[in-house]
Amino acid sequence: MKNPKKKFFLRDEDEQERLVSEVWCTTCEEGDLGLLEPQEFEANGIVFLEGKCAQCGNEVVSEIAEPA
Repeated sequence: MKNPKKKFFLRDEDEQERLVSEVWCTTCEEGDLGLLEPQEFEANGIVFLEGKCAQCGNEVVSEIAEPA
């Protein structure tokens, strides 16, 4: 179940930019294409970023590795 408590837009701008640029689109089969409409959520203790691929518009979900 998604926990929408994580807030992508509370991260600093540099980190937001890095996160939306470092995603893999399974439809385009390419990385670093960009992400539109990013939303951050947590599920089962893992933080994810989801949105639309900037190239094809399909949904992309990427795990965010949080620093220890």
